[in-house]
Amino acid sequence: MIDPALSPRVSSLFSLSIINQSNKNYNLKLEAELRSRSGESLWKQELSINLNSFQSLSIRNGGFNPNTTYINPSIERHFELNGKQLPPSDYLLCIKSVFLNETLQPIEECVEYSLSDFSNLSSIYPVDNSTIGMERPIFSWMDAQNPNAEYRITLVKIDGKQSKYQAIRRNTPYMKISNINSNSMEYPSDAPSLEEGERYAWQVSMMVGKGDEVRSEIWEFKYDENSPDSLIPNRTSYIDLNRVDNGSDLYAIGNFKFKIETNQSERLKVKLYSLDGSKLYDLNESRFDLSIGTNSFELDLYDQVYLRHKKKYKIVFESSKSGVSKSLVLTYINPDFID
Repeated sequence: MIDPALSPRVSSLFSLSIINQSNKNYNLKLEAELRSRSGESLWKQELSINLNSFQSLSIRNGGFNPNTTYINPSIERHFELNGKQLPPSDYLLCIKSVFLNETLQPIEECVEYSLSDFSNLSSIYPVDNSTIGMERPIFSWMDAQNPNAEYRITLVKIDGKQSKYQAIRRNTPYMKISNINSNSMEYPSDAPSLEEGERYAWQVSMMVGKGDEVRSEIWEFKYDENSPDSLIPNRTSYIDLNRVDNGSDLYAIGNFKFKIETNQSERLKVKLYSLDGSKLYDLNESRFDLSIGTNSFELDLYDQVYLRHKKKYKIVFESSKSGVSKSLVLTYINPDFID
């Protein structure tokens, strides 16, 4: 008899009890396979054991060293980043017991598990049922359980008396962007602008395995260009300069948070201009030393330079060696004007 179990944080698929109800001793090879809900094989392990007559053996995460094969590299990468924690999804765990040097047929037990309850995606901005005044907002969300996951965001317009649920299922997306490796996404410059007085629904999906995803709740907001500034988000996430497109419209609330990955030590220069490029602003802190790997910085725009609230500027980043050059449009938000 085999009784497998699965938990969200696991270093071995062999968390099970196995019982020998006969008077014979057996040499067994245990084969464990974790599959996605679509049937894709994600992770396999093998373990050899000796099972004595009438023995009840408990095999848990510790004390055994199974041979491990990661079939899906995204699972291995997720484990490395999240301390052996499974992404929240639906799984099928199968354990097969193969009798060595015996003519007995293998015994297999499969159990379905849903770890979706471990997903904790919540909106930061725009919050559900809010009204915003930013034509190209920064969408941001929180995922307390999986800070290094990969996401997809979908935005649709809600037509007439549709509910947000009907809209997200039926309507053509205003935007649908995948391969997001942070908890925020700037509204793309090439996407249609939000329309005055219209309602919108948005949803975040966390990608798990090949073709599988765990979806957040569906959130709704309304766009009103005259909405008070109190509805402007009071924080933003780090902007990835390696991934953001030239000319993207971004927001800085008091400071501009950015990150950049490089494979060599170098220096990054920052220049701030008026939107038409006619005026260069003097930044005391305009050079940043980069080390190999991912570097995160906060550029102070509140104390070292005077910028007008909700006015657009051009910010340029140039690296000294790798040739990274990004020119972005920045809307400055004075934190004194928001809650």
